[in-house]
Amino acid sequence: MRPKETLAKIFADLTVPGPLTARQRPVRGGWSIGHIHSSAQTLGCLVADRSNPNTRYILGSNLMRTAKQGDQILQPGPLDGGEPEADVVATLDRWVRPEPNSEKNLDAFLGRVGDRDAVSTEIEGIGRLKGVSSPDFNMRVMKVGRTTGLTSGEITLLSASINVQYDDNLILTFDDVIGTNVMSAGGDSGAILVNEDRRAVGILFAGGGGGGDISFYFPIERVLDALRVSLILD
Repeated sequence: MRPKETLAKIFADLTVPGPLTARQRPVRGGWSIGHIHSSAQTLGCLVADRSNPNTRYILGSNLMRTAKQGDQILQPGPLDGGEPEADVVATLDRWVRPEPNSEKNLDAFLGRVGDRDAVSTEIEGIGRLKGVSSPDFNMRVMKVGRTTGLTSGEITLLSASINVQYDDNLILTFDDVIGTNVMSAGGDSGAILVNEDRRAVGILFAGGGGGGDISFYFPIERVLDALRVSLILD
């Protein structure tokens, strides 16, 4: 791991102020997206189907529980002015949804990209991801989210188990999650947690605004395996 003074300079040289709510074409990771009937969240990154690498998806988190396959994903999200038809960047393809009494809950989704020119393989301010990495305690990390822009911190929890209350008052348990100091607020769900080598470590799904003094992420490798996709690195 690099010396902290070196890492501090790397992070200090990167500035992406939020909120990232405007219409962008091509849209990069970190900007506002949203299910047609939801508010707004964050476009994480682009991924490809493992069985058919030519099929590309946007990766996000915190999908509304009433969503259906084929639903439109807008950029920006409806809360930020996204309009049906005019602002569609993907259609909901598949997801992993949390369920009561499950020991390995995840909350992530794929939006199938129609027009490749409408989306970018880069994350705003960070650039292209260089791969994936397992989380380590005290690892220096950063993320770019719709609400708070680019924030940085350190991993403070590994393999944590937490309870999250959803809008329908359903409380669900999530195991094997990553925790950092607060790096997020509402609308940042879906942001990719990245280390100093620009490798993806996790995807944000809870914490920040109203969620206490920790932001929580699913390990990225676990999400990619569950959805049967790989990062697009070029």
